[in-house]
Amino acid sequence: MPNILAHTHITTSVFSGRERDIVLGSTLPDFAGIHKALHGENVPIRGLSVQIDLGIDFHHTTDSFFGAQPEVPEMTVPLWTDLTEAGLEVRAARASATMAADILLDAALLEFDEPRQNFRRARNAVITERTEVLMHHDKRFRDIVTAFFAFNRPYVYQNSRTVAEIIARRLATRQDPREAVLPEQRGTLADVLSLHAERIGGLGLSATSATIEYLSTY
Repeated sequence: MPNILAHTHITTSVFSGRERDIVLGSTLPDFAGIHKALHGENVPIRGLSVQIDLGIDFHHTTDSFFGAQPEVPEMTVPLWTDLTEAGLEVRAARASATMAADILLDAALLEFDEPRQNFRRARNAVITERTEVLMHHDKRFRDIVTAFFAFNRPYVYQNSRTVAEIIARRLATRQDPREAVLPEQRGTLADVLSLHAERIGGLGLSATSATIEYLSTY
C-alpha cells in the first residue's frame, strides 16, 4: 500500500529539498503499484530523468531500511491478531494490517507541520509545474499522480472508515478470495483500525525518524 506522504517527507528531509525531481521520483514506485492494482499491468517509470531515477532508487532504499526497523512488526502483528479474532480470514487480516500500517503512518505524519509542508511542495510541483512525471506516455498513470495530489489524498486517511474502504477496495483486486474483506466486515475493520491508529502511528513515526537519521548519513 502506498505511503506517499511518508516518502515525500523522508526524501525531502534527507536531500534538504534541493532536488524536486528526486522527491517526485521517490513516490513513483507507489503510484506504479496503484496503476497495477487498477489496470492489471505494469507501467514503466524509469528513464524520465536522471534525478527521477535517483528518487526511485532512494524509494527502494527507504523501504528496505524502514522495513527492517523493530517497530514494523509491532505495528502490524497486534492489528492482524485483533482482526482475525474479529472474524476476518487470516490472509485478509494480515493483508489489511500491512496496508493499514502504511496508511496510518501517513495519517500520523499529518499531525506535524514539516511533513505537511514537504508534501505541499511535492503537490505544488505536480499541480503547477510541467514535470517529467506529467510527460509520462501513459495517460492513466499521469491521471493517478495528478488526482492523488489534487485531492490531497492523505488527508482522508484520518477517517478510519475511509481507510477501511480503501483497504477493502484494494484487496478486492487480488486473485486470492481469502484476502478479501467482505462488505459486512468493513465496519468491523474500521472499528479495529480506530483502536490501533494512535499506537501504529506512534510506532511509525519512531521508525521514520530512525530511517531519516540513518539515510542522512548513508
